[in-house]
Amino acid sequence: MPVSSSSATAVDRYQEGMDQLLAYGPDAEQCFTDAIAADEGLALPHAGAALLAFFHGDGARAKSAIARARELVGSATRRERQHVEALSGMIGGETARGLA
Repeated sequence: MPVSSSSATAVDRYQEGMDQLLAYGPDAEQCFTDAIAADEGLALPHAGAALLAFFHGDGARAKSAIARARELVGSATRRERQHVEALSGMIGGETARGLA
């Protein structure tokens, strides 16, 4: 699937971060940090960091990260915008909106 970044490093590190997050691996946070460093304007690693913080029970950090993702996602693909919006709903306590 296409990702709105010209940085292969950012895309690869984001994907590694999601793989780590879903496998309960120890390196997800570093992967997202590396992806953001490679392309600060890519919304997806900010969303990934938000989801990780949410899973860890750090609501303030999750809300901050998803807010940053929402700021950046405007020119992204439809799929990326929907991904960020769904996570925004979940993190913001609007589970029905997030799941929709």
